[in-house]
Amino acid sequence: MGFSSPCENTTCSSTRSIAAVTPDAVAYVSKHRAASGQDSLTVHPIGNWGAAEFGGRSGDVVASAPGLMTDALRRVAAGARESAYPVTFEATHHGPFLETPTFYIEVGTSAEAYADARAARILAAAVLAASDPGDPVALGVGGGHYVPRITDVALARRVSFGHLMPSYALEPANYAAIERAIDRTPDAKFVYFHRKAIRKPTLRELESFFRDRGLEPVREADLAALPGAPPEKV
Repeated sequence: MGFSSPCENTTCSSTRSIAAVTPDAVAYVSKHRAASGQDSLTVHPIGNWGAAEFGGRSGDVVASAPGLMTDALRRVAAGARESAYPVTFEATHHGPFLETPTFYIEVGTSAEAYADARAARILAAAVLAASDPGDPVALGVGGGHYVPRITDVALARRVSFGHLMPSYALEPANYAAIERAIDRTPDAKFVYFHRKAIRKPTLRELESFFRDRGLEPVREADLAALPGAPPEKV
C-alpha cells in the first residue's frame, strides 16, 4: 500500500502550497508497497475506514474523483497490455487529508519497478490524458484490498467508481465513515456490491443503508458495456 506526500503533516487543507493554482482534482503519482512483493500498477481513492495509521484522519475519507480516477485506471490498463504488470484498483486507504478530490496512481513494489521508466510513462500518460467520461457514478463495496471484482467491472462497464470499501472494513462497519464516503463521492447514484465477499446479514444491512440515502444497488448486467469489453463474469 503506497504512500508519499508533499505535505508536512497528515492534513493538507489547501493545495496552494503544491501549485500556483487551486486544482479541481489532485492525482498523486507514487510508489506502491505490497507485503506480497507482487509488482503492480494501482489506482485508488484515499481516506481511512478506521484508525489513521498512515496519515489522514481516523474514520474519515477525502473527496474522490470518480470519473478521472476510473478513466485513469482504464488508460493504465490499456498502456500496460504488453507489460507484465497487473493493473488494479485498491480500496480507499491512507492519507493525507485534502479538501480537493484526490486519487493515487502507483507503481511497485520492487526496486526494479520503481526504476522502470516505461511503467512511469504509463502512469504519467494516464494522469495527463484522464478525463471524466460522464458515466454513472457508484461506490464499490466488498472484496479484498485490491477489490478485484470491482476492478473487473470498471474495466468492462460504463460506470465510474468513487470510494471503494473492502470486506475487512465491514466487520464491524463504520457507518459514519460510509456516510462521509457517500457525501464525498460526487454525483453518486449507485452502489456496487461484490456480493460473494460480504456476509449476507451485513449485505442486507448495507443495501438498506444505501437505499435510505438514495443510492440503488446495481449489478454488472445493469450497466452498459464498454466497447470491446469482455463478456460479463459469472
